Amino acid sequence: MEERLFHVSGDRLFLVPRWWAPWKGTLYVLREQQDGVRVEYVSGAGYRANECP
Repeated sequence: MEERLFHVSGDRLFLVPRWWAPWKGTLYVLREQQDGVRVEYVSGAGYRANECP
């Protein structure tokens, strides 16, 4: 699943699919400390740092 972080509120993460729109699509809500769920944050390609030489 490749979703984008939409919003953070308290212990909840709101994620949306890459091509999400309010009128069409799913909004996922996860608790930050939810067992069995791993959330990995990566920057977008335009903001990704270069690798070390």
